[in-house]
Amino acid sequence: MSRGPLVLLSCAVALVLSITLGAYHPFGNARMYESNNGSDRIGSQLPSPVQSILIQKCADCHSNHTRAPLYGHFAPVSWLMERDIVRARSSMDLSAWSSYPAEEQRVLLAKIVHETNSGEMPPLQYRLVHWGSRITDSDLQVFRTLTSNVDRAPVMVQVGSADPAHGKELFNKQCTGCHSLSQNHEGPTLQGVYGRSVGIAAGFAYSDALKKVRFVWDEAALDRWLSDPDAFVPGNAMDFSVPNPQSRRDIISYLRQNPGN
Repeated sequence: MSRGPLVLLSCAVALVLSITLGAYHPFGNARMYESNNGSDRIGSQLPSPVQSILIQKCADCHSNHTRAPLYGHFAPVSWLMERDIVRARSSMDLSAWSSYPAEEQRVLLAKIVHETNSGEMPPLQYRLVHWGSRITDSDLQVFRTLTSNVDRAPVMVQVGSADPAHGKELFNKQCTGCHSLSQNHEGPTLQGVYGRSVGIAAGFAYSDALKKVRFVWDEAALDRWLSDPDAFVPGNAMDFSVPNPQSRRDIISYLRQNPGN
């Protein structure tokens, strides 16, 4: 067989094999080509400007309304796409937004602000293919305004004694997206933070704002920080607050029970 027909045959075999393997889902079936997969509107209950940004720049992975390209039928590209989509939906599914408890919605909104502001979302590989998905300064302003309004809503509660068990539950639910007790992530390790001087967690790149201040993370400082980090240390990189004073007290009590080594 001459070289030309052999090349064509090889290409045909590779194409058929790629399409066949595309029917397998080693990372989970994202059902990319199902029409309007899911009945809930994307980001329902959110203001229209926020919904518009999410639909345009986030929904392909973080909802059941994926706009899958033609090449998504072919393995191994389809596998990589499904891996990213399945992971994204498990982290935040905008199609199921109305089913999330109010506190979880608030946590996710803060995470959206943090990850878009830091350039982590949308991921680089997505932005390279979808040039229009880059988060602009005006997009960030929309997100910041929304979380600012939510975070600073007044909460009327009777503050009781601190409950470190409840604080642990709140920490795992609200804080572990950015923090860990044992490792630096998007935020510094919080093991031993109670009684520690600000800005000294080894190996963590602090914002310039926190590098310039000098205080110790005692109960008063932690309460002011969790209540409104921007008011306490203007220019810092934390996009999340805990408006409920009882929740703050419980979280601080939990952190106090986890001293450094």
